Amino acid sequence: MPNLAGRNDPARTNVLAVWSLATTATTANQEIGTRTVTTGKKYVVTAIVLEVYRTTFGTTAAALGTISVRIGDAAWITLQANQTNSGAPMGAVIPIPLGQEVNSAVDFDAVCTPVDTTSTTWKVNVVGYEK
Repeated sequence: MPNLAGRNDPARTNVLAVWSLATTATTANQEIGTRTVTTGKKYVVTAIVLEVYRTTFGTTAAALGTISVRIGDAAWITLQANQTNSGAPMGAVIPIPLGQEVNSAVDFDAVCTPVDTTSTTWKVNVVGYEK
């Protein structure tokens, strides 16, 4: 089997999406970030990194809300975000070893629904490539 480490595949373009949103309202499905797959291409998602925290540091345990990653308008991954009494941010690294394909011209996005009006920061990093 050949060693493919560091392989440069001209048929694919690496894509890193870095999105962030600070919220102060409880409006449902607030857009953290979105990406429309290039026409004629497929976007393959290989990992997602989520982070949610109070914008001003606090040490009170609290529910923060929900965060969803969507393909089209359908929720693909949804997490309930909570802050512990240590004030540590809620974080998750979700590897997708076989990749999740998103078809051409389809929106891929992340949205949040905060539970209260306390300023909260929502971050999503999406690792993948187009082919």
